[in-house]
Amino acid sequence: MYSKLSSSPTKLGELLAMGIPVIVNAGVGDVEAIVSDSGGGVVMYGFTAEHYRETVDAIAGLMQKEPQSIRANITKVYSLEEGVKQYSDAYKVILG
Repeated sequence: MYSKLSSSPTKLGELLAMGIPVIVNAGVGDVEAIVSDSGGGVVMYGFTAEHYRETVDAIAGLMQKEPQSIRANITKVYSLEEGVKQYSDAYKVILG
């Protein structure tokens, strides 16, 4: 769906901030990049039997991830300081 290309689920940031690994599908806003870059989960690239099998096989590894490491990696994206900076940069562009 075209509308999903520029969206990001709120729960993603909340779960990763708590150190809970996630399973997400590709093609929804910046979700794939956030999860891949942070190492906070697994990205599904399709809905075939093989894609499901790969994802299920990855669950054991997800459960071994240290919550502190997921949280530390995701603060680069979801920290208050980063959010303020991004909003400031956007307003500077808009307002000239």
